[in-house]
Amino acid sequence: MLFFGLPAAGVDETLSSWLFRCSVSRHVQNFKRIGLSEKPTSWWEGLEIKSIDPDVDYLEASKRFARNMNVSFHGNFEQFFSFKRSDVVDWRYRRFFCPDCLRADVANGRLPMWRKSWCYAHSSICMMHGKHLESLNDASRYSKAWEAFANICNSVPRGDANVGWSGGGFWSATVSRVESSMINCVGGERTIQQELFNKLFGIFLQAPYRNGRGGAARINFYIEKGVRFAAPTSLEHSVSIGPSTADPSSRIGSFVLAAILLDALPLSRYSLITKIFEDGRSGVVLPRDIHLAAAFPSVDRVGYQALRRILGYVPMGRFPLLDRHLQLQQDRYVRDGAFDGHSLGDSAHQQQ
Repeated sequence: MLFFGLPAAGVDETLSSWLFRCSVSRHVQNFKRIGLSEKPTSWWEGLEIKSIDPDVDYLEASKRFARNMNVSFHGNFEQFFSFKRSDVVDWRYRRFFCPDCLRADVANGRLPMWRKSWCYAHSSICMMHGKHLESLNDASRYSKAWEAFANICNSVPRGDANVGWSGGGFWSATVSRVESSMINCVGGERTIQQELFNKLFGIFLQAPYRNGRGGAARINFYIEKGVRFAAPTSLEHSVSIGPSTADPSSRIGSFVLAAILLDALPLSRYSLITKIFEDGRSGVVLPRDIHLAAAFPSVDRVGYQALRRILGYVPMGRFPLLDRHLQLQQDRYVRDGAFDGHSLGDSAHQQQ
């Protein structure tokens, strides 16, 4: 997108990233860097309020441009900067980035840009460079792309301690394979698979609740400590915020577990992944049995009822490995005294 006298917006760039680059462009006199990077509240009333999202406040951005440049861009803003998917995480959790993308920006003679593709709940791998995303401690500022570059990218390259997460295109190829498998499903089958995938993805990334360690992917795959957040108020709440608050390694772990249970990846892929980590220095030791690696959270009877509601209906026989997994989890809940007499995935009792 081109506006006269302003930096060209990147195809995948967020609105706040472009606004920051405008503020430091030598062609622009109406914006001061301090107004965006240090005191964003001078631009966006109530930015510190968690419900305010400067990446989608197209109307306020257009008003600001209209006041300072006597031109309206509202329609272009929304059309160009809107997110293309629905699983966008809250502003305060958009902290993961690809260092190679930022380095490429600078190498091409422009300020680093924050990408929309890093802002989704499923974001864990840079599909361009096949790299595991890294994190920025404070992602609350418009200038976070520059800060990520200055603090991490523009420093002496670090040795990759997380060898299990290296391997170039292995992880991006894994993600592409899952996406292709789901796209090839037709009609209602595709909808059912996608809905179940999202539910399992959230369960495996459940945020720690009631002194628990969280979902299976957080326990088995995490390398980096996640962000701080208020204690979940219920099991449903802990599952709903899980993907947003999880680190990239936990996200890709959950992605793989859900995909295998839904036949979007072969079980042999999990065996390969366990070997990769065993041969590396990631510090991650995965259970060899995927049913242990993907164990549902420990709950009481009330929690079991909540878990049934979250999971919803599962068509028996459509996903054999998932059927087996649900039976194993249910057997465990029977032993623990949490089972309420209704099976996981049973459509007849989902309203209870």
